[in-house]
Formats: sequence, C-alpha cells, structure tokens
Amino acid sequence: MKDIKQWLVDMDNDEELLQKFDSLEDINEIIELAKKEGYEFTEDEFMDLQLELVSGGSVKSFFNTLGNGVRKVVGKAFEINGKILGTMGKLGEGISNFL
Repeated sequence: MKDIKQWLVDMDNDEELLQKFDSLEDINEIIELAKKEGYEFTEDEFMDLQLELVSGGSVKSFFNTLGNGVRKVVGKAFEINGKILGTMGKLGEGISNFL
C-alpha cells in the first residue's frame, strides 16, 4: 500500500484519480476511497498533514509543488475538518488562506 504523500503525488499526476476525489468532502470518505485505490493512511495522518501544512516546514514546501486540483481536494477536506474541530481553531480557514 502507498502512503499519504504518494497519494498526493499520484493525484497530481493522474487527472482521472484526482477526479475520483474531487467531489468528496468527508475525510472518512477520502480515506475509504484511497484504500480502494491502493493507498493507506489514517485520519490521524491526514490531520498531521493538515497541521504541518498550517505550521509550515518541509511538508508545506512539498505541498506547494503540487497542482491546484490536488490542493483543492485536500483543502476542501481540511475546511470541513476545521469546522468539525472548532476547538482547535479555524484550521480550515488557515489552510484555505494557504491554498
């Protein structure tokens, strides 16, 4: 199984794969579809990615190399997640500003 970074890279290089995820907004749906497509990552790993992107660092630099479609799919999920996790602040808005 491929990891979350490989999922991002593959979506960036495969328009058909990207389109499969484009309409999804729920992290659990994203994880479930990713698993069906041969990727394995957890909600915690997705959250870690979100936090790393908001705080900066090497993951943010990597994310900046990806196309707008990938950033849109991931950003949409982060926005939904930010609303769900209101106690952690406005992570969704933070990632939207970043994107």
